[in-house]
Amino acid sequence: MKRKRSKKKSQFIHAQKRFKQRFGINFSRSMNDFFVSLIQKGKAFFVEKQSCRISIWDIDYDQETFRVVYDKERKSIVTVLYDEKKLKDIQEIRKLLK
Repeated sequence: MKRKRSKKKSQFIHAQKRFKQRFGINFSRSMNDFFVSLIQKGKAFFVEKQSCRISIWDIDYDQETFRVVYDKERKSIVTVLYDEKKLKDIQEIRKLLK
């Protein structure tokens, strides 16, 4: 019988998919660990707390800023969010191309 995937593993796979979809970046386990260490050491920028275990952070990495959702209970990145300004710029460009 196939073992059920852990929530932490599922969160990592989700984050991998979203980094690839939204930024074209291959999100590796080492990148995840690096982001988590920045958050835990206080070297990331706190944005907001969503619940007892979920918070949103801005992380500067490779000349880019990523807004990530962090699960402190599992010590993992849940997903990466679009930058609102960049998203609006992309939508404007798409409107012009139509």
